[in-house]
Amino acid sequence: MEILEQLTSSIITYAFLFFLLAVPATFIFVVWKRTDIDPTAKILWMIFFIVAPVLSILIYLLVGYKKRTNY
Repeated sequence: MEILEQLTSSIITYAFLFFLLAVPATFIFVVWKRTDIDPTAKILWMIFFIVAPVLSILIYLLVGYKKRTNY
């Protein structure tokens, strides 16, 4: 039973770490690909994504995100 508890806790830990790494990386990629933002703003967004990932993603979704209509 103890092995199952350890396995479950490690899976949750790895899922949480994946979330903390993958989501900011995705938003960094999205900001990097945008052409309507100047390079200085891109760098500031990326630094903000790295320093405070959860807060920066929420702010980006509320303020900075524009849905692309053409690909």
